[in-house]
Amino acid sequence: MGQYPGEIIIRNLRAYSLTDIYYLDIRNMRQSTFPLSILLAIVLASSSFTLFAQETNQKNGQKPLVILGREAERCETLLEHLRAATDVVDFQALPVIETEAEDFVIPTVEVGKKPVFLFTSPRGVEYFFVKETLPKDAFVVALGKGTQRIIESHGAECHLVSSIETTKGMAEELANYFGSLDRPITDFHFIQPTCDIAGRGIQKRLESLGAIFTRVESYRVIPHPQLREELSQLTEAPRLVLFYSPSGVRAWKESSELLPAAASIGPVTSKVLKENGFDVICESPTPHEEDLVATVLRALSLIVAAK
Repeated sequence: MGQYPGEIIIRNLRAYSLTDIYYLDIRNMRQSTFPLSILLAIVLASSSFTLFAQETNQKNGQKPLVILGREAERCETLLEHLRAATDVVDFQALPVIETEAEDFVIPTVEVGKKPVFLFTSPRGVEYFFVKETLPKDAFVVALGKGTQRIIESHGAECHLVSSIETTKGMAEELANYFGSLDRPITDFHFIQPTCDIAGRGIQKRLESLGAIFTRVESYRVIPHPQLREELSQLTEAPRLVLFYSPSGVRAWKESSELLPAAASIGPVTSKVLKENGFDVICESPTPHEEDLVATVLRALSLIVAAK
Protein backbone atom coordinates (compact mmCIF):
# COMPACT_ATOMS: atom_id res chain seq x y z
CA MET A 1 0.00 0.00 0.00
CA GLY A 2 3.02 2.35 -0.22
CA GLN A 3 2.68 5.35 2.09
CA TYR A 4 -0.92 4.48 3.03
CA PRO A 5 -0.50 1.50 5.40
CA GLY A 6 -3.34 2.20 7.82
CA GLU A 7 -7.05 1.62 7.65
CA ILE A 8 -9.82 3.14 9.74
CA ILE A 9 -12.16 0.66 11.41
CA ILE A 10 -15.07 2.30 13.23
CA ARG A 11 -17.54 -0.27 14.50
CA ASN A 12 -20.88 1.42 14.96
CA LEU A 13 -23.96 2.01 12.85
CA ARG A 14 -23.48 5.73 12.39
CA ALA A 15 -19.81 5.69 11.54
CA TYR A 16 -18.74 2.91 9.22
CA SER A 17 -15.33 3.57 7.76
CA LEU A 18 -14.71 3.84 4.05
CA THR A 19 -12.68 0.67 4.29
CA ASP A 20 -15.60 -1.25 5.81
CA ILE A 21 -17.49 -0.94 2.52
CA TYR A 22 -14.79 -2.95 0.78
CA TYR A 23 -15.20 -5.85 3.14
CA LEU A 24 -18.99 -5.84 2.88
CA ASP A 25 -18.48 -7.32 -0.62
CA ILE A 26 -20.24 -4.56 -2.48
CA ARG A 27 -20.48 -6.82 -5.52
CA ASN A 28 -23.32 -8.71 -3.84
CA MET A 29 -25.46 -5.61 -4.28
CA ARG A 30 -25.96 -6.58 -7.92
CA GLN A 31 -28.71 -8.85 -6.57
CA SER A 32 -29.63 -6.61 -3.62
CA THR A 33 -32.55 -4.21 -3.32
CA PHE A 34 -30.76 -2.14 -0.67
CA PRO A 35 -30.13 1.29 -2.28
CA LEU A 36 -26.49 1.82 -3.08
CA SER A 37 -26.73 5.57 -2.50
CA ILE A 38 -28.01 5.02 1.06
CA LEU A 39 -25.21 2.60 1.86
CA LEU A 40 -22.65 5.04 0.49
CA ALA A 41 -24.17 7.84 2.55
CA ILE A 42 -23.76 5.75 5.71
CA VAL A 43 -20.17 4.91 4.81
CA LEU A 44 -19.21 8.47 4.01
CA ALA A 45 -20.73 9.65 7.28
CA SER A 46 -17.54 8.43 8.90
CA SER A 47 -16.59 11.10 11.43
CA SER A 48 -12.89 10.67 10.62
CA PHE A 49 -13.38 11.27 6.92
CA THR A 50 -15.70 14.22 7.47
CA LEU A 51 -13.17 15.77 9.84
CA PHE A 52 -10.41 15.26 7.27
CA ALA A 53 -12.48 17.01 4.60
CA GLN A 54 -13.36 19.87 6.94
CA GLU A 55 -9.70 20.41 7.82
CA THR A 56 -8.82 20.54 4.13
CA ASN A 57 -11.58 23.06 3.53
CA GLN A 58 -10.38 25.25 6.40
CA LYS A 59 -6.83 25.29 5.05
CA ASN A 60 -7.56 26.36 1.49
CA GLY A 61 -11.29 27.03 1.34
CA GLN A 62 -11.88 24.08 -0.99
CA LYS A 63 -13.20 20.56 -0.72
CA PRO A 64 -10.79 17.66 -1.32
CA LEU A 65 -10.73 16.99 -5.07
CA VAL A 66 -11.19 13.50 -6.55
CA ILE A 67 -10.92 13.12 -10.34
CA LEU A 68 -12.41 10.34 -12.43
CA GLY A 69 -10.29 10.19 -15.57
CA ARG A 70 -13.08 9.85 -18.10
CA GLU A 71 -15.74 11.83 -19.95
CA ALA A 72 -18.61 12.75 -17.63
CA GLU A 73 -21.15 10.95 -19.82
CA ARG A 74 -19.19 7.70 -19.50
CA CYS A 75 -19.12 7.76 -15.68
CA GLU A 76 -22.34 9.63 -15.02
CA THR A 77 -23.88 7.06 -12.69
CA LEU A 78 -20.67 6.67 -10.70
CA LEU A 79 -20.50 10.44 -10.23
CA GLU A 80 -24.15 10.48 -9.15
CA HIS A 81 -23.59 7.83 -6.49
CA LEU A 82 -20.54 9.55 -5.07
CA ARG A 83 -22.00 13.05 -5.12
CA ALA A 84 -25.28 11.89 -3.61
CA ALA A 85 -23.40 10.18 -0.80
CA THR A 86 -21.42 13.17 0.45
CA ASP A 87 -21.06 16.89 0.01
CA VAL A 88 -17.62 17.11 1.63
CA VAL A 89 -15.70 15.89 -1.44
CA ASP A 90 -15.53 17.46 -4.89
CA PHE A 91 -15.92 14.60 -7.39
CA GLN A 92 -15.18 15.65 -10.97
CA ALA A 93 -14.87 13.88 -14.31
CA LEU A 94 -11.93 14.89 -16.49
CA PRO A 95 -11.30 13.17 -19.85
CA VAL A 96 -7.62 12.37 -20.24
CA ILE A 97 -7.74 10.74 -23.68
CA GLU A 98 -9.60 11.23 -26.92
CA THR A 99 -10.33 8.75 -29.69
CA GLU A 100 -10.41 9.25 -33.45
CA ALA A 101 -11.78 7.03 -36.19
CA GLU A 102 -9.34 5.19 -38.43
CA ASP A 103 -9.98 3.88 -41.93
CA PHE A 104 -10.30 0.12 -41.80
CA VAL A 105 -11.31 -2.80 -43.97
CA ILE A 106 -12.92 -6.02 -42.78
CA PRO A 107 -10.99 -8.99 -44.17
CA THR A 108 -12.54 -11.42 -46.60
CA VAL A 109 -13.36 -14.66 -44.86
CA GLU A 110 -12.55 -17.81 -46.79
CA VAL A 111 -15.52 -19.88 -47.95
CA GLY A 112 -16.31 -22.57 -45.40
CA LYS A 113 -14.90 -20.65 -42.44
CA LYS A 114 -17.08 -18.88 -39.89
CA PRO A 115 -16.28 -15.26 -38.93
CA VAL A 116 -15.93 -14.60 -35.20
CA PHE A 117 -15.97 -10.94 -34.16
CA LEU A 118 -14.30 -10.12 -30.84
CA PHE A 119 -15.25 -6.82 -29.21
CA THR A 120 -13.28 -5.88 -26.12
CA SER A 121 -14.68 -2.40 -25.40
CA PRO A 122 -17.76 -0.23 -25.99
CA ARG A 123 -15.63 2.19 -28.03
CA GLY A 124 -14.52 -0.60 -30.33
CA VAL A 125 -18.17 -1.49 -30.95
CA GLU A 126 -19.17 2.11 -31.62
CA TYR A 127 -16.38 2.80 -34.10
CA PHE A 128 -17.06 -0.47 -35.91
CA PHE A 129 -20.77 0.18 -36.42
CA VAL A 130 -20.18 3.73 -37.64
CA LYS A 131 -18.71 2.24 -40.80
CA GLU A 132 -19.60 -1.46 -40.99
CA THR A 133 -22.28 -4.04 -40.27
CA LEU A 134 -21.77 -7.59 -39.14
CA PRO A 135 -22.06 -10.47 -41.62
CA LYS A 136 -25.26 -12.45 -41.14
CA ASP A 137 -23.34 -15.59 -40.19
CA ALA A 138 -21.01 -13.84 -37.71
CA PHE A 139 -20.45 -15.27 -34.23
CA VAL A 140 -20.13 -12.29 -31.88
CA VAL A 141 -18.15 -12.25 -28.62
CA ALA A 142 -18.11 -9.43 -26.04
CA LEU A 143 -15.74 -8.65 -23.19
CA GLY A 144 -18.13 -7.85 -20.35
CA LYS A 145 -21.75 -6.83 -20.09
CA GLY A 146 -21.07 -3.17 -20.90
CA THR A 147 -19.69 -4.12 -24.29
CA GLN A 148 -22.56 -6.58 -24.77
CA ARG A 149 -25.12 -3.83 -24.18
CA ILE A 150 -23.59 -1.60 -26.85
CA ILE A 151 -23.51 -4.48 -29.35
CA GLU A 152 -27.17 -5.23 -28.74
CA SER A 153 -28.08 -1.53 -28.95
CA HIS A 154 -26.96 -1.74 -32.59
CA GLY A 155 -29.40 -4.57 -33.21
CA ALA A 156 -26.80 -7.33 -33.22
CA GLU A 157 -26.91 -10.57 -31.24
CA CYS A 158 -24.11 -11.34 -28.81
CA HIS A 159 -23.44 -15.10 -28.75
CA LEU A 160 -20.78 -15.26 -26.03
CA VAL A 161 -19.85 -12.89 -23.17
CA SER A 162 -16.55 -13.33 -21.38
CA SER A 163 -17.18 -13.76 -17.67
CA ILE A 164 -13.60 -12.74 -16.83
CA GLU A 165 -13.43 -9.07 -17.74
CA THR A 166 -9.80 -8.86 -18.76
CA THR A 167 -8.30 -9.59 -22.16
CA LYS A 168 -6.17 -12.33 -20.60
CA GLY A 169 -9.26 -13.95 -19.11
CA MET A 170 -11.15 -13.57 -22.37
CA ALA A 171 -8.29 -15.21 -24.28
CA GLU A 172 -8.42 -18.28 -22.03
CA GLU A 173 -12.21 -18.51 -22.21
CA LEU A 174 -12.09 -18.33 -26.00
CA ALA A 175 -9.38 -21.00 -26.10
CA ASN A 176 -11.46 -23.27 -23.86
CA TYR A 177 -14.74 -22.61 -25.65
CA PHE A 178 -13.53 -23.14 -29.21
CA GLY A 179 -11.30 -25.99 -28.11
CA SER A 180 -14.37 -27.84 -26.81
CA LEU A 181 -16.31 -27.69 -30.08
CA ASP A 182 -16.58 -30.52 -32.59
CA ARG A 183 -15.19 -28.23 -35.30
CA PRO A 184 -11.45 -27.45 -35.22
CA ILE A 185 -10.44 -23.89 -34.38
CA THR A 186 -9.01 -23.57 -37.89
CA ASP A 187 -12.60 -23.55 -39.19
CA PHE A 188 -13.03 -20.05 -37.72
CA HIS A 189 -11.64 -16.66 -38.72
CA PHE A 190 -11.27 -14.39 -35.66
CA ILE A 191 -11.59 -10.64 -36.26
CA GLN A 192 -10.93 -8.11 -33.52
CA PRO A 193 -11.95 -4.47 -34.13
CA THR A 194 -9.85 -2.48 -31.67
CA CYS A 195 -7.66 0.58 -31.15
CA ASP A 196 -4.12 1.23 -32.29
CA ILE A 197 -2.53 0.69 -28.88
CA ALA A 198 -4.49 -2.35 -27.72
CA GLY A 199 -2.52 -5.34 -26.52
CA ARG A 200 -2.19 -8.53 -28.56
CA GLY A 201 -2.80 -11.08 -25.83
CA ILE A 202 -5.96 -12.54 -27.36
CA GLN A 203 -4.36 -12.74 -30.79
CA LYS A 204 -1.25 -14.51 -29.51
CA ARG A 205 -3.25 -17.02 -27.49
CA LEU A 206 -5.55 -18.00 -30.35
CA GLU A 207 -2.80 -18.05 -32.95
CA SER A 208 -0.87 -20.42 -30.68
CA LEU A 209 -3.75 -22.86 -31.22
CA GLY A 210 -3.60 -22.48 -34.99
CA ALA A 211 -6.43 -19.96 -35.36
CA ILE A 212 -6.67 -17.47 -38.21
CA PHE A 213 -6.74 -14.01 -36.61
CA THR A 214 -7.07 -10.52 -38.07
CA ARG A 215 -6.65 -7.39 -35.98
CA VAL A 216 -8.63 -4.41 -37.33
CA GLU A 217 -7.64 -1.00 -35.97
CA SER A 218 -10.88 0.96 -36.17
CA TYR A 219 -9.80 3.89 -33.99
CA ARG A 220 -6.77 5.44 -32.35
CA VAL A 221 -6.14 6.95 -28.93
CA ILE A 222 -4.51 10.35 -28.34
CA PRO A 223 -4.10 12.57 -25.24
CA HIS A 224 -7.11 14.82 -24.83
CA PRO A 225 -6.25 18.16 -26.47
CA GLN A 226 -7.53 20.18 -23.47
CA LEU A 227 -5.93 18.00 -20.79
CA ARG A 228 -2.78 20.05 -20.27
CA GLU A 229 -4.78 23.28 -19.99
CA GLU A 230 -7.37 21.73 -17.67
CA LEU A 231 -4.70 20.41 -15.32
CA SER A 232 -2.78 23.71 -15.32
CA GLN A 233 -5.95 25.52 -14.23
CA LEU A 234 -6.59 23.35 -11.19
CA THR A 235 -6.54 25.48 -8.06
CA GLU A 236 -5.92 22.44 -5.90
CA ALA A 237 -3.96 19.25 -6.50
CA PRO A 238 -6.32 16.24 -6.59
CA ARG A 239 -6.19 13.94 -3.60
CA LEU A 240 -7.06 10.95 -5.78
CA VAL A 241 -7.42 10.13 -9.48
CA LEU A 242 -9.18 7.06 -10.85
CA PHE A 243 -7.42 5.91 -14.03
CA TYR A 244 -9.32 3.82 -16.56
CA SER A 245 -6.54 2.77 -18.94
CA PRO A 246 -2.76 2.70 -19.53
CA SER A 247 -3.23 5.29 -22.31
CA GLY A 248 -4.89 7.59 -19.79
CA VAL A 249 -1.90 7.25 -17.48
CA ARG A 250 0.53 8.13 -20.26
CA ALA A 251 -1.60 11.08 -21.37
CA TRP A 252 -1.62 12.46 -17.81
CA LYS A 253 2.13 12.01 -17.48
CA GLU A 254 2.74 13.85 -20.76
CA SER A 255 0.50 16.73 -19.68
CA SER A 256 1.39 17.35 -16.05
CA GLU A 257 4.05 16.86 -13.39
CA LEU A 258 1.38 16.16 -10.78
CA LEU A 259 1.59 12.64 -9.32
CA PRO A 260 -1.54 12.30 -7.17
CA ALA A 261 -2.56 9.16 -5.33
CA ALA A 262 -4.06 6.79 -7.89
CA ALA A 263 -6.78 4.16 -8.08
CA SER A 264 -6.92 1.93 -11.14
CA ILE A 265 -9.46 -0.05 -13.10
CA GLY A 266 -7.28 -3.17 -13.26
CA PRO A 267 -3.83 -4.79 -13.16
CA VAL A 268 -2.53 -3.56 -16.52
CA THR A 269 -3.35 0.05 -15.64
CA SER A 270 -1.80 -0.43 -12.18
CA LYS A 271 1.41 -1.69 -13.75
CA VAL A 272 1.71 1.35 -16.03
CA LEU A 273 0.89 3.69 -13.13
CA LYS A 274 3.73 2.25 -11.05
CA GLU A 275 6.12 2.43 -14.00
CA ASN A 276 5.32 6.14 -14.26
CA GLY A 277 5.91 6.91 -10.59
CA PHE A 278 2.36 6.89 -9.22
CA ASP A 279 1.46 5.41 -5.85
CA VAL A 280 -1.39 2.99 -6.58
CA ILE A 281 -3.66 3.02 -3.53
CA CYS A 282 -6.33 0.62 -4.78
CA GLU A 283 -7.07 -1.54 -7.80
CA SER A 284 -10.62 -2.45 -8.80
CA PRO A 285 -11.27 -6.20 -9.12
CA THR A 286 -13.53 -5.57 -12.14
CA PRO A 287 -14.68 -2.59 -14.22
CA HIS A 288 -18.22 -2.98 -12.85
CA GLU A 289 -19.54 0.26 -11.47
CA GLU A 290 -20.17 -1.09 -7.96
CA ASP A 291 -16.57 -2.29 -7.77
CA LEU A 292 -15.32 1.11 -8.95
CA VAL A 293 -17.39 2.77 -6.22
CA ALA A 294 -15.86 0.46 -3.62
CA THR A 295 -12.37 1.10 -4.99
CA VAL A 296 -12.70 4.89 -4.81
CA LEU A 297 -14.08 4.68 -1.26
CA ARG A 298 -11.38 2.35 -0.06
CA ALA A 299 -8.69 4.55 -1.59
CA LEU A 300 -10.13 7.57 0.23
CA SER A 301 -10.17 5.58 3.46
CA LEU A 302 -6.48 4.76 3.14
CA ILE A 303 -5.64 8.39 2.41
CA VAL A 304 -7.56 9.43 5.54
CA ALA A 305 -5.77 6.81 7.60
CA ALA A 306 -2.39 8.15 6.53
CA LYS A 307 -3.14 11.62 7.89
